[in-house]
This record gives sequence, C-alpha cells and structure tokens, in this order.
Amino acid sequence: MLRPMRAAPLLIAALFLTGCPDPAPAPGPTPAPAPAPPAVSPATPPAATPPASTPAATPPAATTPAPALLGAAWSPEPRKGHAYVDALTFHGWSADGVRYAFEVSEESQATECGAKHHLFVVDASKDAYAPGGTATIAHDSPEGGPNGCSPRDLAPILAVKRAELLSAHGIEVGRIVAPQSLAPLGGSGLFTAGDLRFAFAVKHAAGDDIYGEAAAKGAAYTLTLDPEGAARVLEPGTRRRPYVLHYALTGNPVFVSPDGAHAAIVVSRVHTAFEGTRLSWMTNGFAL
Repeated sequence: MLRPMRAAPLLIAALFLTGCPDPAPAPGPTPAPAPAPPAVSPATPPAATPPASTPAATPPAATTPAPALLGAAWSPEPRKGHAYVDALTFHGWSADGVRYAFEVSEESQATECGAKHHLFVVDASKDAYAPGGTATIAHDSPEGGPNGCSPRDLAPILAVKRAELLSAHGIEVGRIVAPQSLAPLGGSGLFTAGDLRFAFAVKHAAGDDIYGEAAAKGAAYTLTLDPEGAARVLEPGTRRRPYVLHYALTGNPVFVSPDGAHAAIVVSRVHTAFEGTRLSWMTNGFAL
C-alpha cells in the first residue's frame, strides 16, 4: 500500500506523459480591421475618335488610247490604165508630228537608164518641203553608155541617201496611222476621208493634144479643206505643172499624224509620157 504523500507526484507525471495540450493563452485585444480603400470610380474611357475618313479614290481621267501604228512604210495597190505607173511609198512622220516623208519611183521610159527615185520631206505646217528635204537618185545618163547604166544599180545608193534624209529630219519609218481613203460625194466635187471633207476641182490645159503647146503649160487644181465650215484653201489652183494633164483624189489616202495635229492628202496626177501617159503622185500637207 502506497503512502498518500507519493500519489500527487505520480499523478502529475502521468498527465505529462499522455501529451495533453497546453492550456490556451489568455485572449488579447482584437486588432482593428484595416480601413477599406476608397472607392475608385471606373475610368471613363476617352471618347472614341472616329477614324479619319479615306477620301474616295479619284477615278483616273479618261484617256484616248494611242492610235496603233503600222510599223512599216505604206504603199498603195498597183493601178492600171496608164503606160507607166510610178511607185509611191509613204515612209512616216517625225516624232513631233510636223514633218512626213514619201518617195516616188519612176521606171525608165524609152531609155535604158531612165529610172529615177525622188525623196521628199514635207513640213505639213507650211505645206512646203523641209529645208534640204528633197533628193533624186538617178543614173548618170538616161541613155547609158558603152558599159551600160552608171551606176549599174541604184538600190544601194538610194538606201543610203534615204536613211540619211530621214534621219536628218527625224522621220520614223512606220510612224503611220492607217490612212483613210478619199471617196467622192456624188458629182459635187466634194470628197470625204473619215471626218475630213474637201472640195476639189481640176483646171485642165486647153485642148486634147497631150503633147501639144497647151499640155506643155500643164494643169492646176484647187483644194479646200472643210468647204462647208471654216473653209481653208490648201491649193489655190495657180500652179500649173508642165505636161501634167489631170489630177485626181478618188481612192487616194489621207494620212493623219499620230498626234492628230497635221495631215497629208495624196493627190494623183497624170503626165504626158512616152507613147501614152504616166500616173504619179504628190501631196498637200496641212494642220488640223
């Protein structure tokens, strides 16, 4: 039997060994809650800036397409009804549309070496040959000689002279818009080619003898542009050309420069020739 004096220590030791929690500390003062942050009004979004209006695209100005160029020299279909017909070649216009060049080739008539080639550069603003704008390539003698024609072949000489002349006057071969053909309006003496209108009349030499004195004086013609509007005389009928018997327009071409500022009208003419007549060509240049 244990003594009462030892019971108390044993009881305390037993409590310690059983792991009982420590007694809770005495409660202290409760801290005051942190003040709430002041209410912030939601930021007013800035007024939306309307996007800058994009100006409507300006449609490109209507442009007239550049006319198509032939790109090569122009020659008419061969014509019949005469003992001789000269060849015509229209070479082209200068870049500024003022000058044009054409060529007329004559075959030999009753002589061995009578062929000729005529080169012309015309100032259409004046209806006159450009300074230094003509050249003729021919044999030294139409009758030839003991060794035949001299020079024997005109083609190489013609090619060189043609290139020099066209280059000197700024002519571009093939700078040509397809020509309009001249058509008569009944028997009125009026002719049209596209939008162009002309009045034309021939002043023949007196008499029918194509080799006579009257024929030697030649024929003349009058040519008027826009006769029913602001009429402009292109050929006054005062220039008679020796042994020219007749002039004509029907079926002939009118060449308008690519810029539309000038034009050239081709006039055919009939000459006295060996045992018959010869058809050849000339032009009138004018501003539009």
